[in-house]
Amino acid sequence: MGLAADVPAMALLPEWLYRRAFGAGLMEGSPTDPLLSLCQEQAESWTHHVRKRWQGGPMPTNRWERWQTRGRRLLGGATAASGTSLSWMPAAWYAPYWRDMPAFAIPAFYDGQIRLNVRGRECNGQVAVADYDAVCSETAALLSACVDPQTGRSVVREVVHTHPGDPMALNATEADMVIIWEGAPRAFESEACGTIGPFAPRRSGGHTGGFGIALWSGPEVTRGKYGKRSAFDVVPTLLEYLGSPSSGTDGTSFLDSILTRKDSAR
Repeated sequence: MGLAADVPAMALLPEWLYRRAFGAGLMEGSPTDPLLSLCQEQAESWTHHVRKRWQGGPMPTNRWERWQTRGRRLLGGATAASGTSLSWMPAAWYAPYWRDMPAFAIPAFYDGQIRLNVRGRECNGQVAVADYDAVCSETAALLSACVDPQTGRSVVREVVHTHPGDPMALNATEADMVIIWEGAPRAFESEACGTIGPFAPRRSGGHTGGFGIALWSGPEVTRGKYGKRSAFDVVPTLLEYLGSPSSGTDGTSFLDSILTRKDSAR
């Protein structure tokens, strides 16, 4: 477990792409330690904490449907059915500028999601299909050159090109590039774009790789080790133990292995 990667996906990446497109930023860094300031103002939400750094136009106060209307205009008629508001997320604040950017960050909760403004796919496309792979590679290289000021290492662990050579294969809400972060950077630093952040983490925990552990205790549980399991198996196991239906959840319960095993190493 480590700090969640909300900050790079929600705030740092969209600002970095904006600076690449326009040469100046819309989000300023925190003049004081952002963790300290957020703790001192206990009634302040993370979104309000980040909004104080925003130097762009008016904040979106609309519902998700209205934000999506902007997206539909940009993406050439994309539709979706959701009434959930994402106006609190910094990545959504950049939506009015997407049409003039060669690449922009789609609102995302963990991994970074980049959509290219491809001609013939987006209604205000800038990137020719013939240049698609080259622009993806250049964007990945420049982003990988950004470092986390705290560690001095690249902020990027891996860049996944979802449809190399075929941007038209994506649907209207898919990303052309998915960014897997190296840890959970709270700031980006690069020669081209300067320093972005730092911002306080929105959540204190996240699954950043490696194995975790689940401990089970109770009068019906036989002591022992039960091997490696998918993290998705934990929820259905708990639900079955509590006598609740687990239909609709991912993973498979392994409660029988815990309760019925008689010969365990002690």
